[in-house]
Amino acid sequence: QRLHQHTTGASPYELRHWDRYWELRRGLFATGNILGEIDAEAATLLNGSPTPVSNNMSLLPPLQENAVMRHYRKWPILGVYTWPNAGGDPNDALPPTIDPEPWRINTTFQLEVNWMKDWLANRLVWIDDQNFVGTVIYRPPNFSQYGGNVNAGTQLTISAYSGTPPVGFTYASGTIYYTTDGSDPRGSTGAPAGTAYSGPVNVSASQTVMARLYNAGAWSPASKSTFIVNAVPASAANLVVSELMYNPLNATNAEIAAGYTTNNFEYIELLNVSANNVDLTNIAFTEGVLFNFGANNPTVLTMPPGGRVVVVGSINAFPARYDSNAAVVAGAFTGSLSNNGARITLVDATGATIAQFTYGTSEPWPVDAAGGVYDNSAPPQLIGGGYSLVLNNPAAGIDCNNGANWRSSAQIGGTPGLANGIPFTGQANADTDGDGVSDFFEYATGSNMNSAASKNLPVVAIAQFVLIIGTDNYLRLDYRRNLAADGVNYTVQLSQNLVSWAGDAGTVTYVGSHNNGDGTATVTYRSTLPVSATQPRCFMRLIVSPP
Repeated sequence: QRLHQHTTGASPYELRHWDRYWELRRGLFATGNILGEIDAEAATLLNGSPTPVSNNMSLLPPLQENAVMRHYRKWPILGVYTWPNAGGDPNDALPPTIDPEPWRINTTFQLEVNWMKDWLANRLVWIDDQNFVGTVIYRPPNFSQYGGNVNAGTQLTISAYSGTPPVGFTYASGTIYYTTDGSDPRGSTGAPAGTAYSGPVNVSASQTVMARLYNAGAWSPASKSTFIVNAVPASAANLVVSELMYNPLNATNAEIAAGYTTNNFEYIELLNVSANNVDLTNIAFTEGVLFNFGANNPTVLTMPPGGRVVVVGSINAFPARYDSNAAVVAGAFTGSLSNNGARITLVDATGATIAQFTYGTSEPWPVDAAGGVYDNSAPPQLIGGGYSLVLNNPAAGIDCNNGANWRSSAQIGGTPGLANGIPFTGQANADTDGDGVSDFFEYATGSNMNSAASKNLPVVAIAQFVLIIGTDNYLRLDYRRNLAADGVNYTVQLSQNLVSWAGDAGTVTYVGSHNNGDGTATVTYRSTLPVSATQPRCFMRLIVSPP
């Protein structure tokens, strides 16, 4: 009662209490949700058995037994009044024999369930009317639609609550004030700060509408809903995980002094790969880290074609290291991304899978992102962390479990919220600098198509490899990969006669990739079979092509 006396100021406790109640009342505490939960629990207790339950019923075979039968076998109280339940207390005004609601002394388990549902439904209706001043009850305004995905130009009607009030009471009438940016139409001083409602609100862009009724100096609880305009629900057909920073550079002394840890600088980026706006409402990461997009910020929830959004390890740490002006940040996830690899699961609002994959820290996954060890240098060299995982040629349906479909970022820290590549805009077969190498090949391999002195051609050599089956000589090909190049397929092939070429796993084997720190990576392949007398000569080549 003392807390509810706090009714003034920028954030009066009593009003916020009722705001929260009505927020829950439209969701978790909605009558249908609560009654549905009771039915679900009852079905669990019955364990699917259609056998009617009675007191002291005989034992059935174990698979036909359930908790309800065991309960009334131990406590045979069906049809028996038990204090202090309503309807049978000798101190009640009406004794059980003339109780107007005799079903309160329930003779079946289902009647017990019905009694609980009826009591809670009535209790909720009673609570709904307990926010009153004098004899005037204040309920939140009614919306003709409570948020969701709508077409541009949708007309939202707002009205004061009307109905049959309890005897001796009336429902408040007055002026409705609303905002379309999610701010409170009740100002910090208690005076109106929103727009007085005079007719339907035109929902032309994604927005959050909040409304209250104002009457005689008192405010009703709020109605608040987010509308997403002209967008399709997020799904595997339009959304991908496009970048992942799981092993950032260690926090600096200054960052540690500011209260941050290395894990605070992790992030996950999502990309809309469709031609439509995408609605992110209530999609969630459920494995790897935990985060739910909810239904609050329409700017974040409405994702344009090609748009990107990030969830981060820390809201405050992110702008301390990355370009926060370029990134749409949805919020901070719970937990942290494992440096040893982990499964990432992203689901839509219904629980259906949008993306699910397990990233790794060894080849064919880019080891640079793991801060791991490059494969066959002698001795193995540490190449440090700080690079992100970037999805190659992101598109719906791409196999994210295949490490070969990922690359390390072109720069330390990655590019959260920004395009991970620079698209090729020239003529693929052109040779701008006249060096005999096509512009598209120079783009794919990271050389300068405007300088004849700049070209990154593959290097082929016979090299010794130490494998589980032993040490032998193989034909090795190294090529440069432009880490900022999207829209490129790289294919390594082998031939013994320069006529027939093959690039399958039985012919060539991926060895590894090493970030050079200059925006390129050196990618290594070898022949699957060793170079020997039975294979006296062979050739390798690199083909780059659009996906």
